[in-house]
Amino acid sequence: MLSQPDGVGLLTALVYLLTLEDKNRFKKSRMAGTFIGLRPKKDQSGNIDKQLRINKAGDPFPRRLLVGCANYILLLRPAPAH
Repeated sequence: MLSQPDGVGLLTALVYLLTLEDKNRFKKSRMAGTFIGLRPKKDQSGNIDKQLRINKAGDPFPRRLLVGCANYILLLRPAPAH
């Protein structure tokens, strides 16, 4: 069974799973995000080390779905009732 957090639909979860294929081919879980293109670009000069937008390498479809889910989770989801 595929576990989904709130804000991640069945389509996004399935596309993510099918894009990665075998999770064991990544030494670290962080490498899966890099494979899809969710790694931020860096601007390093002198003492400044800025993180810029994501590098957009890899398949754009799962990246678009995951970014949409992240935006929903971070910005649009209603706050939980206390």
